Amino acid sequence: MNALSRMIFRSTRALCWALALVASAAHAQPGTPTGLPPVVNQGAAYYVFTEPGAPNIQVLLTQTGQRAGIYLVAEETTLTDFVALAGISPPQSTIVREPTRVSTQTTTIRVFRENGGTRTAIYEADPDQFIREPGRHPVLETGDIVQIEVVSDSQAVPKRFTLLDGLDIAARIASFASLILLVTRSGN
Repeated sequence: MNALSRMIFRSTRALCWALALVASAAHAQPGTPTGLPPVVNQGAAYYVFTEPGAPNIQVLLTQTGQRAGIYLVAEETTLTDFVALAGISPPQSTIVREPTRVSTQTTTIRVFRENGGTRTAIYEADPDQFIREPGRHPVLETGDIVQIEVVSDSQAVPKRFTLLDGLDIAARIASFASLILLVTRSGN
């Protein structure tokens, strides 16, 4: 094999590997990631949920958790579709009662869109509204920001005065009175 034949063989082999990688990504099921993990480069993850060559838009998802990042989705994707594609299950607002604290967790879903140089909220709902009113969900546009905000609040609960507290106070008073009687009698 001469040098020219080896060079052609190596170039052909490299081209075949490149085509195999591109073909495996192109054969991913529509509406799912390419099967590869999200691309992360010192910042937000980049998720692709669109067919190669199809018209698409970029949407930014901000939330606490692993699914935050930039999403490439098909045009005409609604907020409902986006939430499903991103695998988000909006947590319900919850109240947790402990003996001395009440903890509340409130979730808000918002969509922000730039209009005339200013980004404003075009949609806002709690998880209950999100589920009950799918007709209000906007069609997303490129540059939209979807925010899933979870706010936790914890407040101390004042302790109630119970019968046991009353009995404890009465026992301490009786103990103190007995001590005073003991001291006064021993002094005589």
